[in-house]
Amino acid sequence: MTNISELQAPRSVGPHSNGMAMTVEEFYQVKDWEEGWRYELIHEVLMVNLPAGPGERRPNEELGHWLLTYKETHPQGGALDDTVNEQDIVTTGGVRRADRVIWANLGRLPDYHVELGRLFQIADRFGDTPA
Repeated sequence: MTNISELQAPRSVGPHSNGMAMTVEEFYQVKDWEEGWRYELIHEVLMVNLPAGPGERRPNEELGHWLLTYKETHPQGGALDDTVNEQDIVTTGGVRRADRVIWANLGRLPDYHVELGRLFQIADRFGDTPA
């Protein structure tokens, strides 16, 4: 395991950092993120993109509305425990941002870090990382 004090995280990150090799620990050590960009770490490579535009956000919000309406009005709506948009998820070798995450049939509000960690432990076993 790498000692955190040995990590060489860059002091500032922006569009010029796209493609930079970086560990998850280094990703979380960065203090100065250039605003106006979306940052993800995929297989220990930093990806810098423009944030989602209205064409992506609007349908996602509509989906969220439909899901919450289902939860409140459908006889089986109680199966939907929670849904959130733009959720960062830590994976093995990455930090991904999911457009929307849905938890169902837990019977409780999720412990977000625990439930997402379980999802990616399962996915990593099969060599697949859900996005």
